[in-house]
Amino acid sequence: MAVGWLHYDDPLTDVRTIREVFHCPVLITIWRIRHAWHKNLLDKCSDFEKRSMMAKRLGNVISSICRGNGGVELFEAFLEDFVDCFSFLDYFKALWFPRLGAWTTVLKSTPLATAEVASAIESYHHLLKVRLLNEADESIYQRADWLVHKLGTKVHSYYWLDGFSGKDTFSRYWRSEWKNGPNQWQQGLQIPDSDIVIEDNCAKVVCQKDKERSHAIVNPGSELSLCDCSWSMKGNLCKHVMKSTKVCRHRGLAPPSLALLRYYQTLANVVHCLPSDSVVCDHAVAVAVSVRTQLETLLSASNGCSPNTLDFKDPQPTSEPRIENGTCASRSLACSDGGNEVPTNEDSGQDMYVCKKRKSGGASDEDEAATSTQIMQPSHRSPGKRMQRSF
Repeated sequence: MAVGWLHYDDPLTDVRTIREVFHCPVLITIWRIRHAWHKNLLDKCSDFEKRSMMAKRLGNVISSICRGNGGVELFEAFLEDFVDCFSFLDYFKALWFPRLGAWTTVLKSTPLATAEVASAIESYHHLLKVRLLNEADESIYQRADWLVHKLGTKVHSYYWLDGFSGKDTFSRYWRSEWKNGPNQWQQGLQIPDSDIVIEDNCAKVVCQKDKERSHAIVNPGSELSLCDCSWSMKGNLCKHVMKSTKVCRHRGLAPPSLALLRYYQTLANVVHCLPSDSVVCDHAVAVAVSVRTQLETLLSASNGCSPNTLDFKDPQPTSEPRIENGTCASRSLACSDGGNEVPTNEDSGQDMYVCKKRKSGGASDEDEAATSTQIMQPSHRSPGKRMQRSF
C-alpha cells in the first residue's frame, strides 16, 4: 500500500531519509507546539487579559517565522515583554527555548500540515487516552503484547471504522463507548456562518445545542486562538475556533493559513525557477498550473464564488539566481512595480524566463491560465530574438 504523505513534529527528524524510503511528501505539524503552549497558558497564567495577549503574541510569532519575517529574536522579545508571568516563562525557557533554533529553521523551509490534520491528530490522541488508559490493573501497561493487541483490536480498528460510511450496520459499533464521531474540524464545518459574530479581537459562536448560549473566542484567526468552551479549556482545538478562523479568513479579516502560504511559495518556485531541460521545464510548468487551477476551482466551489473573484498573489521566489558552468541553475523573476516584465539580467546571454502576472478578475479562465504559464525562451534560429511559448 502506497503512503500518501507523512507528518512529523520533531525538528531534528531526518526528513530526507523518510522521503527516500516512503517516496511521499513529508509535512511538519505544529499541533504539539500549539497544544503544549495552550494548555500551559491555561494552567500557569490565571490573568485572562494577560493570557489572551500572550497567546496572540505567540501566534503572531509563529506566523511571522513561517512567512520569513523573523527568527529566534521574536521569542526573545516575547520573553522580555511578558517577564512578569514567571510561571509560564520558566516553563517556556526550560522546555522550549533550547529547541527554538531548530524549530525556526524547519518552519521557514518545510511544508506545513493544515488545521484539518491537526484536528485529526488531536482526535487520535484523545482516542488513545480513552481506549488505552482504562485498565484496572496498571501493571499490564508494561506488557508489549497487551499494547499490540489493544491497538489492533480496540483502537485502530474502531478509529478507521469511524470514517466508514457503513459503520452503523455493525452491531458492536452501536455501543456508545466505542463511538468517536467526527473530529472538531468536521464539526466546525457544520456550524452555519450566520451563527458567527466577529467584533474586533473577539468572536462569538452560537452554541448548536442551545441557541440561547454562545461561546467567546479570543484572537479569532490567530494561530493560537482561545475559546471558553470546556474542550478548549483543556488545551484542545475546538470546533468554535475552527469555524471562527475559517470565517475570518473568508471575510478577509485574517491572512490565509500558513499551510496554503507555504504551498503557494513552493508553487511559485516551480513556475519561476524552471529547470534547464526544456522537456522537464514544460512538464513542471504544466503540472504546477494544473494544480493551481484545480485548487482555485475547489476553493471557489467551497466559498460559493467564481474563480475569477479569487485573488491570489504569488509570493516572491525564495532563492536567488545561481550560475553554474554557464547554466542558470535557479531562475527567478524580477517584476517592476508597474507590472511590466523585467528580466533578471537583460544584458546576459543566458536563457531568461519571464512569467507574466495574472490578469484581473475580469479576464476569462482561459486567458488567466494562458497568461500565468507564458515563458520567454531565446530562439534557436536567431540568438538575438526571443520566442514566446504558451502551455
